[in-house]
Amino acid sequence: MASNDPYTYPDSDVLKNRRGIQSPEALQNFEWMRTVRRSLDLPGFPLSARGIQAMHHHLFQDVYEWAGKFRTVNMSKDGEAFLHKDQVAEALTARFQHLRWHNDLKGLSADRFARGAAEHIAELNHIHPFREGNGRVMKLHLEQLAEQAGHTLDLTRIEAGPWNRGSKAALNNDERLLTHAIASMMTPQRTVTVEQAVRESAELRKAAVSEINDKILETQSSIQRGKGSTVTTRSLRDLRDELAVIEGTGRGGLSRVFGIAADAGIESFSVLTGRDGSARDALYALGRGVVRGVELSEDKRAAASLTNTQAATSVINEPEATTRPQSKPSASPGS
Repeated sequence: MASNDPYTYPDSDVLKNRRGIQSPEALQNFEWMRTVRRSLDLPGFPLSARGIQAMHHHLFQDVYEWAGKFRTVNMSKDGEAFLHKDQVAEALTARFQHLRWHNDLKGLSADRFARGAAEHIAELNHIHPFREGNGRVMKLHLEQLAEQAGHTLDLTRIEAGPWNRGSKAALNNDERLLTHAIASMMTPQRTVTVEQAVRESAELRKAAVSEINDKILETQSSIQRGKGSTVTTRSLRDLRDELAVIEGTGRGGLSRVFGIAADAGIESFSVLTGRDGSARDALYALGRGVVRGVELSEDKRAAASLTNTQAATSVINEPEATTRPQSKPSASPGS
């Protein structure tokens, strides 16, 4: 932020606060104590722009006068700009409209929920509605979104490294690591060996293909009757991609992915639950589990290599906060 930031004390980076604290360390401690106390008595909030505002106000009402109010300044991090301040309200409303179009991610298996939630959180991060506290609000909002969709999300399982790197990559339309970070917080999970996954996938394949083909015909019929939409068209594309993976004709065919995991020395991985009785979701969970195991393993090796290189060259470690370039289209947050 610029030195003339109206949210900070003159010639200081410390945010103006209700206690008049002008020490950054003291403010950090005060903010942490107050927000933790408020989070222990967190009510349910609507999945809407107003709900996000109400959650922010609840958490930060003891610390900042502007708690729950959209920022009135432009913000950036490491040279990257967040959404322009004048677009925040409209973009946030559009983001939750997009969420409603997808039934607030209800009725999905855990892995499919994680994928949709990663898109949602990435867009909220880009919008960055508040001057401070966006990350905490997003995580608690994610927890409530999962609960309302019928899933259990354990925030104590969050790993800062994968979450931060995933958030940063998602700002450039790569939501894989953020999806994995969210999936890793979901319970229950079971541990499956690569050999067991190969056997289970063979057993599930025929029924899963039949379920997907039925869904493709249903979706095509809806489009032909003029009841389709951009959401329907995207669903049809995703169904065809999923079928290609199962049949081994896609880039990420299951047999190929299982082979990559074995070659990488991955003996077992965590699998989330599908919807009861759905062979398609059970097979999807196996596929996502092994992909998550491979990509998180690669991410950890890359992060360790980067850390070692930075330590050797005295370069400051990768920042944890994430940004999105303002040049990226932002009129439709669901894009």
